[in-house]
Amino acid sequence: MEYLLAYDIVKDDLRKEVAEICLNKGMTRIQYSVFFGNVSRNIIETILMEIKEISKGEQLELIICQMCEKCSKKKIIYISEEKSGKKRSVKENGIEDENDENEKEEREKKDGKVKKKSVKEKIEQIKEIAERGVIIL
Repeated sequence: MEYLLAYDIVKDDLRKEVAEICLNKGMTRIQYSVFFGNVSRNIIETILMEIKEISKGEQLELIICQMCEKCSKKKIIYISEEKSGKKRSVKENGIEDENDENEKEEREKKDGKVKKKSVKEKIEQIKEIAERGVIIL
């Protein structure tokens, strides 16, 4: 089943831990605090349980929406040609970013624990999502 998960968390450390949990459970980050994934109900319950364990009374707001098949087919995914000041070209086979490999290595060095996905990996995930719905590039 497809799920959309979004949160608002004030504390930086907690926000990073929640993102790490979502990524480690197979969700894809589509915005800083928004994740999407085709995962089982058990995975969603595990994510929620782990977030409750690490939150320890800290302020957070979390919403998890299950997308029915009908809604899933109606979703639209849009990726702009320019993001974060970096020029990107949109092509039939996805987004091409010349600096992608260098940026990936730099992010991995900074982050240490969490391996960030390259633009090409994200495109593959978006293509998988698009097969079940609509995608505009």
